[in-house]
Amino acid sequence: MEKNCAKQIMKVNSLLEKVCVQHQNSAKPCKGKTTSCKCSNPDSNKVDLVLLIDSSSTMKDKVSIINNSINNGLLAAARKCNADIRHIGLWVDGKEPGSTTSQHLGGNTGVFEASHQMYLETLGIESPFYHDEIDNINSFWQPYEKGAAAISDISKYFDWRPDACRSILYFSDTKLAGYGSINTDNDTAVNIAIEIANANGVSLFAHRLDPTTYIGPMNIEEVDEDYKKLCLSTGGYAELGGTASVRLYTRLIEKAICECKHKCILVEKPEIKPCISISWGDTKCDGLESDDCQVFCIKVCNCYSNIAFKDFVIAQIQITDDEGNLVPILPNGHYSVEPVPLGPICFGDILPCVKGQSNCVYRQFMIKTSGAKLGSYQIHLTGICFGIEMNYTDSLCYSIDIC
Repeated sequence: MEKNCAKQIMKVNSLLEKVCVQHQNSAKPCKGKTTSCKCSNPDSNKVDLVLLIDSSSTMKDKVSIINNSINNGLLAAARKCNADIRHIGLWVDGKEPGSTTSQHLGGNTGVFEASHQMYLETLGIESPFYHDEIDNINSFWQPYEKGAAAISDISKYFDWRPDACRSILYFSDTKLAGYGSINTDNDTAVNIAIEIANANGVSLFAHRLDPTTYIGPMNIEEVDEDYKKLCLSTGGYAELGGTASVRLYTRLIEKAICECKHKCILVEKPEIKPCISISWGDTKCDGLESDDCQVFCIKVCNCYSNIAFKDFVIAQIQITDDEGNLVPILPNGHYSVEPVPLGPICFGDILPCVKGQSNCVYRQFMIKTSGAKLGSYQIHLTGICFGIEMNYTDSLCYSIDIC
């Protein structure tokens, strides 16, 4: 009966898939809302590309070159990977929240429509933005070049199409945290950008141009390492050095579109762990002697209200001396200090806690000693294996028009 039911479900799903993939319209997230989707549909050829430029005055002569490269890059990408491309150009926001800084880029910005924060605010996104929050005590901070913080904002808040692959292509001639930033601030901004980009399924591409002016207290090799780390950690690519050219930017635009990596993304392993403790003895005076046998108790507790630990297993119990060395083996082949059983020890499912009380499962094992030397010993629990089942609730809002 269950097999027949499963076959019917598969048949219905197959029919629905054929119908749904032919749909041409997509409901958009409501104003100020984002979708729960972090990666694109593997069957979709849609790519959303954000061209981002640092808005300092040293970049104004690069704007026309980028603009002259757009059509060539889009055509090259269409030929190479047949992508359905949506693109927009933004510049890194200025010193005041939501300020326009197009004057630094020469005023005629072409494809670059607005500062990144101004654009996000049209979507209903409100402060705080990473660009405004991540700051530096260094008075030489250049607010128009905080590329990593702007990338964090765009990755999290941009109106990405739910089924599109997501790319950001960044152009700058200085450090990712801005002119004059110190090493620790730069590292922080880059790490945050990587974390947020990966969490939202965004691949990062960049061109670090040869600087025409001093780039602050960090050598160019360190700058390049940050660019490589930013891009490679998100499945993208960094072009390091050189000058702007239509040929180069045509290639980079094609690359950012056709080599968007986030069709399927890796979720970082969360720090979710059970509480494990070992106890033994009827009283605190109950001691383990050289020739003895004692019952020990392993307690595994779940202190999470929305997570279950599935099929919890401790594969092996091992005892060593205080330096981590194996204990001596007796003539009969047994260890002088030996757990029984060695494992595995199965706990089954450890369900979520209720009303703030942890849910615990208990198992027992013995330790047998025979001619054991006096001293301290270590109990090692190895091969702790379990699955995580998470229960959560969410709500989404989509907008449609009735004509």
